[in-house]
Amino acid sequence: MRSAFYITVDDGYLGIGLAQARRLQRLWQIDVHVFVEGAGGVTRDEDGAGGIFLHRNLMQDLIPQGLPATDSWPRIVYGRIFAPYLLPQYDRLIYLDADIFPLTHAPEILEIDLPGGLAAVQDAATIGAAPRSAGDKSRAAWLRARGLASDRYFKAGVMVLDRQAWT
Repeated sequence: MRSAFYITVDDGYLGIGLAQARRLQRLWQIDVHVFVEGAGGVTRDEDGAGGIFLHRNLMQDLIPQGLPATDSWPRIVYGRIFAPYLLPQYDRLIYLDADIFPLTHAPEILEIDLPGGLAAVQDAATIGAAPRSAGDKSRAAWLRARGLASDRYFKAGVMVLDRQAWT
């Protein structure tokens, strides 16, 4: 099974994303793709020296215009959904936010059965209660404020994907 990590960042987090990519590649010995969406407008791929691939502005046409975005939720966050379309050479993909720091190599993650094509980490801060940032809102009110009709919610900062099922 051919596997890789991918990270999506904007120019402000590029340094963190590349540092994370170098660490992941050394620890896991698999390819790491860093997708950077920024103001530059230049589209390019870098060749993957040392198993790290840098992709600049390749998702401009994949991420639909008009999606909700804020300073704390910029347009690039949608890249985690669309980047797998640009990685057809892999069977299994692990998405990580640039600030997620795996402490060990855990290859068993790559073998998890994914009948629905996706595995993700449940957001521990929202199990049974709204996060502190929600103030006095109940968990149900906090979920509704995000447009969620179900109480089933996961932290999209860590996802394991069967690329074919996902795309």
